[in-house]
Amino acid sequence: MKKLPPAAGLWLAAGLLMPALSAQAQTFWQQTPTSPYGSKRELVATSAATLLTTVPGGLLRTTDEGKTWALVCRTGPVYRLLATRAGHLLAGGQGKIYRSFDAGTTWDSVALATSYAVRALAETPAGTLLAGTGDDLPGKPAVGDGVFYSTDKGTKWTPHNSGFGTGRYINQLATDRHGQLYATVSNAWGQHQPGLYVAADTHSRWQSVAVDIRGIGRVQASEITCLFFARCGDWYNSRAGSATSRYGTLVSSNLGHAWRVEDAGLGWSIHGFRNEQFFAELPNGKLFLVQDADEQAYWRQATG
Repeated sequence: MKKLPPAAGLWLAAGLLMPALSAQAQTFWQQTPTSPYGSKRELVATSAATLLTTVPGGLLRTTDEGKTWALVCRTGPVYRLLATRAGHLLAGGQGKIYRSFDAGTTWDSVALATSYAVRALAETPAGTLLAGTGDDLPGKPAVGDGVFYSTDKGTKWTPHNSGFGTGRYINQLATDRHGQLYATVSNAWGQHQPGLYVAADTHSRWQSVAVDIRGIGRVQASEITCLFFARCGDWYNSRAGSATSRYGTLVSSNLGHAWRVEDAGLGWSIHGFRNEQFFAELPNGKLFLVQDADEQAYWRQATG
């Protein structure tokens, strides 16, 4: 067989690589090399390459960006995780919050003035902690005791609910770099005033804000399941629903004024749905995602 000249070999290699690179460029999400221990929920970044998520057996950790995972703690039901700027870990339980000040080696718990699950956790730039509560029983309106905040590392919690409707099931909380607070009240019954709410701080009244998606229109509050701010300036959210391209990761590149659905590379839950998504970002800008009841973990290199 006649040997190809070096230039021709390079040209042929480039031609073979181009389709693969093109396909990869069109895939918004990519799967991590491994994702053991069943379906995932929750995700936080705790150091330069360490991520923590929840699985049916407890807390699952990777220290190499998802190449390998280890079960590091067996716990009861945990609905939300938070890694604070000081390196502390919080886990939302039923009517209580678990705290760890040593990277998850030991834990204590603090009770809140509620019997509902702690479904959301967030931290302001000033270090104020936020907790959102609620339960959603089949055939009944979602209920909760709204938002609580703490200024002493989670020892004492105070309600902050002025402006909410009667439902007060808080399924997501977030803050931006200016300290403004965001909360989504999820309820399928409109009379309970579900929706996206914002407040300037813990002493300000919550105000309702509509969410519209280009090409889809007004989105129901029960479909809004998360809110995450990437370092590149993009905002990430998710829209839960049936197996169509109208549901998946929501991304906004203009401070929430317009949103687009990104689902390339994203799988489905074990029941065939797009579910609530959870995001975490490492210092190198790599963004990770797990989806409730989906066994796989995902990543992408954020741009901006």
